Amino acid sequence: MKNKFYLLVAFVSLCQILSCKKDSQEQVRVMQQAHSLEGGLKGFSISGELLAANIDTITNTVTAIIPDSADQHKLTVNVKVAAGVTAAINNASIGNSSVADFTQPVVLTVSSSDKQRSTSFKITIETESLYIGFDGPVIAGKSLNKSYNFYFDQMDGSIFQSVNCGPAVGTMAVKWADAAFTGSPADARAEILPQGEQWTLTDIKIFIKEKNVDAVSMPLGNIDSLVKTNIDHNQPVIFLIDIWGIPYNPISYQHVSKFYQSGDDGHFILVKGYKQTGTTFYLEVYDPFSNGDRYTGLDYGQIKGQDRYYIDKDVYHAAEEIEPNFLVVAPKGQKVIASIK
Repeated sequence: MKNKFYLLVAFVSLCQILSCKKDSQEQVRVMQQAHSLEGGLKGFSISGELLAANIDTITNTVTAIIPDSADQHKLTVNVKVAAGVTAAINNASIGNSSVADFTQPVVLTVSSSDKQRSTSFKITIETESLYIGFDGPVIAGKSLNKSYNFYFDQMDGSIFQSVNCGPAVGTMAVKWADAAFTGSPADARAEILPQGEQWTLTDIKIFIKEKNVDAVSMPLGNIDSLVKTNIDHNQPVIFLIDIWGIPYNPISYQHVSKFYQSGDDGHFILVKGYKQTGTTFYLEVYDPFSNGDRYTGLDYGQIKGQDRYYIDKDVYHAAEEIEPNFLVVAPKGQKVIASIK
């Protein structure tokens, strides 16, 4: 009988322990929920932001995209909170609008009026340069843009579109040089190697010069120097590269590196500018192989072959693999400054 009694007591004690543990776990869960106030933040923005700030209540972060020129020492923060909720930045109370220094970490905390519930959000500020894929702020650059469109997508539905990178880039170059030019890549293909053979750098040069635009072939050298010098003299350049040598970037809203998968193929690109960060020299490229793809995010709707940025060493190695020369193009009515090396 004693053994049965002791077994009963042990069973009851175990049940009480398990019950207490369950109650304790439930209490912790309830306390955590009670102290959470993710829904208290209804809106957040930075004055002058380029995209609507993203509020993530899973990771408790807020991300805003701002211009490179914005003064991060004093950005104006606009906050919208739920009724009965207050907001603070780094523990300093704020109203609907406040100025904050984002050169140091910033935490936004929303709290209930009785201070029993609160949630903190880490605020991340990203500049336009970082957003599009550069490795730091742009410290120098130039773009030979025009007030009109001179980009052509080689994938235009014409019969030889898949091999029309040469005709497309040649057409871009002539259109850049001569606003009155009305030709298309398909027209260029009909003029040179109309059966669909691959164009060479010489073919592009012949096509451009037939349109009364000057073009000069030069040997590859220091790519930073040759691109910067020619662009600074208002002369875009054309490279024939092994497109496999340009890395693929799968992030749909970024502009750096190639936006499509490719094989080991010769491919023409038009370089119409450059950007320099503290560590990297980027060539500003018109890549004709857009195939209708367009950017998401900040540049929503812009065709992806426009304003791509390929890193200097990638372009140089991709060019030397297939063509030891590049082509320099002059504005209509001018001669190429051929002394540039």
